[in-house]
Amino acid sequence: MDIRKHKAIIIAIAVILILAAAAFVIFRRPNARLINSDGRTVVQRFNVPEGFERVLAPEGSFERFLQELPLLPDGALVHYYDGSVKLNSKHEAVLDYDLPGIDLEQCADVVMHLYAEYLYSQGRYDEIGFHFVNGFYCDFATWAQGKRPNVNGEEVTWLQSAQPDCSRESFENYLRIVYAYSSTVSLEKELIPVAPEELAVGDVFIKGGSPGHVVIVVDMAVNKSTGEKRFMLLQGNMPSQQAHIIKNIFEAELSPWFSDSFPQGKLMLATWECSLDNIKRFS
Repeated sequence: MDIRKHKAIIIAIAVILILAAAAFVIFRRPNARLINSDGRTVVQRFNVPEGFERVLAPEGSFERFLQELPLLPDGALVHYYDGSVKLNSKHEAVLDYDLPGIDLEQCADVVMHLYAEYLYSQGRYDEIGFHFVNGFYCDFATWAQGKRPNVNGEEVTWLQSAQPDCSRESFENYLRIVYAYSSTVSLEKELIPVAPEELAVGDVFIKGGSPGHVVIVVDMAVNKSTGEKRFMLLQGNMPSQQAHIIKNIFEAELSPWFSDSFPQGKLMLATWECSLDNIKRFS
């Protein structure tokens, strides 16, 4: 067989398999009543479970920013930074944003990206800042003055090496440096503890380590009669991949919502679990 024809057949089969997988995601759902396929943001895409009301955060808040995150069309697959498809991904939706084409933006980076993006959109440049693993505080306000972190082993100092610039391009370059030198280890230390009963949109479940992991609450609904909560989680992962809304594989008919009853006494995901002592939030 001609090599070109052989390659064309392989590509055609791959396309068919990808489309079939997307169709399966859309049409074979036990949670179909919770999905609005036409919705293009978190609050538009997902209905709340019966008996619950969405806790819609105030306009302009970080919580509302998360609830209105844009999503790719329903059925979208998760892609890695190099464009390849993540197989067997346990997700309900994929965030619509530009992922750097290098293996850089992973789980903690996604959370830091979202918080920094919110503050940048508000013009609150002085509040954008994260610690490196070694403790150095890298803030965008100093970066915007044209100073850059000068890393010499464990020692980091600011060095004036660029013109003052708070543009979008400068902000994105700043984030890439943060991703390179920060992690779940440093992020966990920056956050304040939250009791499980106080869980809210914007809070994270985090375990610092190498590797550690972190997921963030992006939506919440409450049963006003019982006080029960249902919450939704978003994550990035390793290697760098598109951030996505996590599927609840243990209660498929409830997915993407999770219950605050925590039947196992901890957060249980498909490939990760987290103690309720590790719920934290940005101060």
